[in-house]
Amino acid sequence: MSDARRINRAIAGYLKQVLGGSVRDSHIHALALMMTGLILGKSSHFEKIAAKSGARAKYPSRVKQIHRFVKNKHITYESHFLPFIEIVLTSLRLPEYRLSIDSSKVGRNCLILTIGLVYKKRVIPLVWMVYKGKKGHSSAEKQLALLEQVRKLLPEGATVIVTGDAEFDGTEVIGWITAQPTWHYACRTAKNSRVRPHKDVDWQTLEDMAPPAGESLQINALYFTRQDVGPVNIAFIWNEKEQEHIYLVTSARSLEETRRWYRRRFKIETLFTDAKSRGFGLDKSGIRHAARMERFVIAVFLAYIWMLYLGVLVIQTGKLNLIVRTDRFMHSLFQLGRFYLDRVLEEGWKIPVSFQLPPPSSFVHFVLV
Repeated sequence: MSDARRINRAIAGYLKQVLGGSVRDSHIHALALMMTGLILGKSSHFEKIAAKSGARAKYPSRVKQIHRFVKNKHITYESHFLPFIEIVLTSLRLPEYRLSIDSSKVGRNCLILTIGLVYKKRVIPLVWMVYKGKKGHSSAEKQLALLEQVRKLLPEGATVIVTGDAEFDGTEVIGWITAQPTWHYACRTAKNSRVRPHKDVDWQTLEDMAPPAGESLQINALYFTRQDVGPVNIAFIWNEKEQEHIYLVTSARSLEETRRWYRRRFKIETLFTDAKSRGFGLDKSGIRHAARMERFVIAVFLAYIWMLYLGVLVIQTGKLNLIVRTDRFMHSLFQLGRFYLDRVLEEGWKIPVSFQLPPPSSFVHFVLV
């Protein structure tokens, strides 16, 4: 039996355990086909996925299965992806949920807005939305819709910290997060954003309030923008590399806490690079319809999370030295997962498929990239 066929069968078996009885078998087989082809083909082109899919059907039929899947309006996040995220969240048992939100270009003239959960040096995608566009900021309406979707996923009363760049500093979003009693945030904002300490004094721009070059500062209890959102806290963090200040609007109480929170924002960029250049070539996909891309991303993100699981598994089972050098710490969980799968296939071991990720505190993993 070929490696592709072995992977396909292992994935299909697990998918059927989770989805069996709730979705059609044809959907499960199409998902297994796509996940296998994405991992082995390292491409989001349907033809390359089909060629590496390990499916029994003839090649033209494999391509048609992918087309049918992405066109099918009955394929939804709720029915085909949410059950796996519920497994992930249940297995993690987190005391605090650290979220990062960002958008990125995918396919032909599509943008994907994603909220993910920071996990070690990677991000687990929780929810996403695809819409037409070449560049530019997503609307507050889209951002709020995703935040509300995430809120329903997480346990009631959970501590949540949201980080994002200047795309997500809108007053509607800051106001929504502030209204959630146990949610917090740290988002970049523009230097010309205006604040004031109370509502009967003149506005000042953040640039005018910034400390001298080389210094960082946080000022608490300010009102933000003409909508008087607040009180909020503003951090002025000196960026040595760029030789300028970074301006953050935050609910963190101290400068050090704001720094610690905001550093997590950049983790979501690893999700996009793994889904694109390092993994599945999502940015090179020829899909131009937003709804079809949303369905296709189900397979991409399931394949991605499975690779994270395998990366953790190789660490927890003490097999790390079988696949990489252990004195350099250069490989992410995603990379380790792919390397481990190669070794599993080489040795003829049983292919482990699961989405039960352990709590991040239960294992140690260093990575320099």
